[in-house]
Amino acid sequence: MRFRFLKRIHLILFMMMVISGLFCTQTKMDGDTVAIVGNEKISQNDLLTSYELLPHYAPSKKGLDGLQAHLDLLIEKKLFAQEGRRRGYAKDPIVRRAVDWYTNEALRTALYQDEIESKIEASDQELLDFYANQNTQVKVKHLFAKTREQIEQLQDALKQNIPWEELARFAFEDSVMASNGGDLGWIGYGQMDEAFEDSAFSLKIGEISEPVRSKYGYHLIKLENIRRNVMLSKDDFNLNKENLKASYVKRQEKILSSEFISEFMAQKDLKLMNETFNVLVDFIGQSVIDNQLSEAMLNPVLRDEELDTLSNDLRQHYNDILFTFDGGEWTIEDFLNYLSGIPRTNRPRIDSPARFRRDLGILMRDYFLNEEAKKRGLQNDPYVKKQRKHWEDEFIFSHFWNDIISSLDISNEQAQEYYQSHISRYWIPEKVHVQEILVRTRQEAESIRSRLKQGDDFSELARRYSLRSSATENGGDLGFIVWGQYGDVSKTAFELDVGEVSEPIELDAGYSIIKLLGKQKQRAMTYDEARDEVLVGLRRELNNDVYDQWTEQLWTKANIIPNDSLLIRLADELGDQDQVSMPGIKRMN
Repeated sequence: MRFRFLKRIHLILFMMMVISGLFCTQTKMDGDTVAIVGNEKISQNDLLTSYELLPHYAPSKKGLDGLQAHLDLLIEKKLFAQEGRRRGYAKDPIVRRAVDWYTNEALRTALYQDEIESKIEASDQELLDFYANQNTQVKVKHLFAKTREQIEQLQDALKQNIPWEELARFAFEDSVMASNGGDLGWIGYGQMDEAFEDSAFSLKIGEISEPVRSKYGYHLIKLENIRRNVMLSKDDFNLNKENLKASYVKRQEKILSSEFISEFMAQKDLKLMNETFNVLVDFIGQSVIDNQLSEAMLNPVLRDEELDTLSNDLRQHYNDILFTFDGGEWTIEDFLNYLSGIPRTNRPRIDSPARFRRDLGILMRDYFLNEEAKKRGLQNDPYVKKQRKHWEDEFIFSHFWNDIISSLDISNEQAQEYYQSHISRYWIPEKVHVQEILVRTRQEAESIRSRLKQGDDFSELARRYSLRSSATENGGDLGFIVWGQYGDVSKTAFELDVGEVSEPIELDAGYSIIKLLGKQKQRAMTYDEARDEVLVGLRRELNNDVYDQWTEQLWTKANIIPNDSLLIRLADELGDQDQVSMPGIKRMN
């Protein structure tokens, strides 16, 4: 593109001015920086993350060209963010709400690390045990209960010599688990819940564990057998030691984080008031779901306008207590105020009371963890500050860009011209009009076909016998379908003459008999038929043109210094690989 060429010229001219001393920057280049945009750095970690996580951005480009394409993208986003910030987008309520949400996620990550970082050790013996477990499989069966009280009752029953298999029939709702004694077969390390695995792999053959709490509930585990890879060697261990250490630390972080959360929330003693919760659910049903059922099911979270309606309807219940916890309580008003500060897509789902209850628990857990992180001053942690800046840039860029493209007006003349220029894109494929009767067996299909030959009405037979639910209303009429639609049904239909009835067609769901009611030849769409597609295509083209214009303009007036030597070194290290080795940072998600 023209603006890509211009960017290269701007960079060359700018570098010449830097060399000649005409420009200086307050931000100094260092060995970890691939470019400086204004006074902001783009690190090699930022670049490699983009290259790794956005493989489809420039799929045809590898090595230096691929890295350069991703660096251009990061520079462009940085330029838009800087311009958007100058225009006040950082203060936009939608941007601030989204940035606060993702900053809180970073705070929780930093809290987990702050809490557990010092507790993780990776001695050679621990890594050897971890390596051995990774090359071991255990055969186990278990009994399951939702509460500790229930699992202890099962444990007492075992001590009274009640057979395991009999208890399994009582413990499991799942018919397979109930009938096979809770047999899980052979499992490998890393396949199950960490707490469950740690217990199972620590048992001796024939031994039964103490109650084990997993994220699903409580278990009693019995070890039936063990098999190990006997070909393990010290050399293999040393060869894989670094990868083993990374996997071990990641696993320990997950386990310790889960333990920390459980202990932390136990101290909070959080309780949901069922009576108030039921009031809230009833009002959500009346204010939102009943009024906008189809939309609510497609978007089962509270939108701003729905939240406003709900708040007004619930005004008489504002002082009703929804949560109690150690040292405080939340009323419905407190909850609604908190909810209004959460981005719409991250609010609790409202498609079922059970899901809503679960999401409320997660919401309150995260709130308390965020408050704890702030008490520890982790909002000043370098990782958290970097994440906040990253998300602020992202949302300023996207909000600013959305405002730019939303302001584009497309006239009917432009759309008509675009349609004429791309008319070959807009056509309606050949279609066939099909009527169908779907039954379970070939014998039923043959019987129905015989009745059709004797003159029985196709529509009436479809209403009486077809498995498709719509057949009772439309007599088996599938409407006009294209090649490939309904699988072999359409393939057969295209071979029939109008009025002809097919032989039984075998499908996954049974056997289908079809009648061809009509055919439509392929034809070009009229402008009115194609208008929606035309507008999408035209807007996409205009968006690309406007993006190029804005990028060229922003690039021209920006101070950009690339670190070409680092980019070349990274490209040499990368070669033609699709995967990259990520530089380490203190806080990892």
